Amino acid sequence: MDKKGFTLVELLAVIVIMAVVVLIAIPNVMNSLNQAKKDNFGNEVNNLYSTAKTQFNLDKGRGKIRYKTVEDRRYGVYCNGITAEEHAGCENTSPLASNNTDGVKYKIMVDIDGRVAYMYITDGRFYYMCDGDECASFDENRIIDRADAGSVDEYVIQDGPTIYYIN
Repeated sequence: MDKKGFTLVELLAVIVIMAVVVLIAIPNVMNSLNQAKKDNFGNEVNNLYSTAKTQFNLDKGRGKIRYKTVEDRRYGVYCNGITAEEHAGCENTSPLASNNTDGVKYKIMVDIDGRVAYMYITDGRFYYMCDGDECASFDENRIIDRADAGSVDEYVIQDGPTIYYIN
């Protein structure tokens, strides 16, 4: 007698094998997606870092910079999507001219010598902060993933030293 089709046991075995494969694959796919999002955010931070330095030097050369004085030092301050209530020093500032970062909020301070002295950048999920010498170059290890950090209280930013809390 010829059998046509599969038995119930054979079908269940195939379904179990497929379920195991999916359970193994999903975490790897999710990790890859999260890493891609983090890398994309890192690229945005790096672009903002370079753009802020360039924009400051252009504005300074044209005499268009509005300086903020913090602890007896003068800075060019660029803010986007951040209110003065959230971050002191963001009132009467403008975003960077070549800003293509939808949904990204930032406050970037560039010192009189054209060095980035302070950066706070967020897209709602990832945060990047540096202050003083930490801003000498972009460091992807400073990117904080809100999902990994657990409960992230809103950063408390002062004009001078940076204070932030991660619970």
